Amino acid sequence: MLLALAWRTPALELGAVRVADAALMTDAGIAIGFLFGGTASQLRERIKRGPLIPARYLLCGVGFLIAGNLLPSPISWGLPLVLGVIVGVWTIRHRLFALSLGVLGALSNELVRGVNGGRMPVEGAGIDPSETHIYVAATPHTSLAWLDDRFHLFPPFPGTASIGDIALAVAVVWLVAGLMAVPKETTRPADAEEATAA
Repeated sequence: MLLALAWRTPALELGAVRVADAALMTDAGIAIGFLFGGTASQLRERIKRGPLIPARYLLCGVGFLIAGNLLPSPISWGLPLVLGVIVGVWTIRHRLFALSLGVLGALSNELVRGVNGGRMPVEGAGIDPSETHIYVAATPHTSLAWLDDRFHLFPPFPGTASIGDIALAVAVVWLVAGLMAVPKETTRPADAEEATAA
């Protein structure tokens, strides 16, 4: 109900879409995690250890995003781009490749939105610019058109997706499934000696 109400509120529309997509991808990640032998208890253990990114970095990131929403263009989309580059470098240095893929997807979405007036261009009919503050119909003059929403999705995913959206979806599934993975147990020396004696 809250997502439905948010979807009908222009200021919250984009956030509602992102939360709904993240929820679906999280469910998919859990399902794939189970298929590959992951456990819910392992996921709980990883969550208890705290976020993969330290809390102080997360707070700085939230501050960047809030500032971006309050400031005029091009700062409004420039700040998320700067934040994305910083986080991307950090995730690569710490070998958090699922997060790196998600950052790359987010950066490509912000980039195409930024160079097209702050709205995401969408291929195909059905977009009325007067009804949304997020999307705009793609034209032959759209900048970086190959990054726009052009891939038609199947149910339960509505509408179309961009390369960045697909990268973000894969990243969430990869991250959740990876958090569920049970670490391989290393053989202790004593066990190895017993096995050799037998």
